[in-house]
Amino acid sequence: LKTMTKKLNDGTEMPIFGLGTWQSKPKEVEEAVYHAICNTGYRHIDAAQIYGNQDEVGTGVNRALKDSGLKREDLWVTSKIWMVDFAPEDVGLAVDRILKDLQLDYVDQILLHWPSVFDKPPKDSSPGSYPEKWAGTEDPMFP
Repeated sequence: LKTMTKKLNDGTEMPIFGLGTWQSKPKEVEEAVYHAICNTGYRHIDAAQIYGNQDEVGTGVNRALKDSGLKREDLWVTSKIWMVDFAPEDVGLAVDRILKDLQLDYVDQILLHWPSVFDKPPKDSSPGSYPEKWAGTEDPMFP
């Protein structure tokens, strides 16, 4: 696993097999990441803001680095920014949160998770706060 890579346009080598962490159970994902790196040879870990487990993923990565003798540059870590943070003024803050959650100084790849733009609701809102968003959905035959 650790030797299979794809050369990107900038010359960077990206491991083609990665451990996905979506729907990983709490208190299990840290161990899964650790095992994948230390015992199975994975060198690519895939995480995302919306998965809600990046802190455990980061703990597993850091524990594996410490115990295996690997260096950070031996791993490829991908994360994804969620839709509500696609606005240019929000991207930097989202990346900072990702790095903090993963307890890393950098990630190798940041993707836009489901690259469709959605409005960010105000902090004190509820689903009923936007009747105009639901207009026409009461009866789909008569919008």
